[in-house]
Amino acid sequence: MSKEKKSFVDTTEDGRTRIWTDRKTIAEGCLFLKGKQFTLKDYAPMHAIYQTSARKIVICSGRQISKSTTAANFLTAECIGTPHWEAIAVLPSVMQMRRFSNQRVGKVISDSPTLKKWYLNASCKRNTMERSLANASVMYFGALSQVESLRGLSGNRIMEDEVQDMVSDDLPIVEE
Repeated sequence: MSKEKKSFVDTTEDGRTRIWTDRKTIAEGCLFLKGKQFTLKDYAPMHAIYQTSARKIVICSGRQISKSTTAANFLTAECIGTPHWEAIAVLPSVMQMRRFSNQRVGKVISDSPTLKKWYLNASCKRNTMERSLANASVMYFGALSQVESLRGLSGNRIMEDEVQDMVSDDLPIVEE
């Protein structure tokens, strides 16, 4: 008996081509961390988080379990998987936003050979506030401490990191 081949590519209602797979498959197949292929081998509790299709995910945990790495990988994987995808990353302060954009997302993109080969070209933006890929997906980065920088942005996904430091009446406005 032959197995039916499952297609991992389809077209959305608005005409975009989408790669149908989970973030774990994309992250472990395409992304690099600190010069090495990314793996969840030593992070068994993260498997379910990477494989969920939930639209809203809240991770409440102790320190140093790769929450920011996970957030960076999610943003990158969704932008790889869906052309014209727009994601917004919100962090409490400008310093945290810069660190996340440059040290987390920027490093994942620049260290990953597959991304450099297929998703980066001369027209891609690579600055702290905006990173784009060759498939027309964009990641915007902003700080809640400078909420004006977030006004007017729209996106398919909003990612909030270090939420415990975001005590502000502005957060619900950003989430709209």
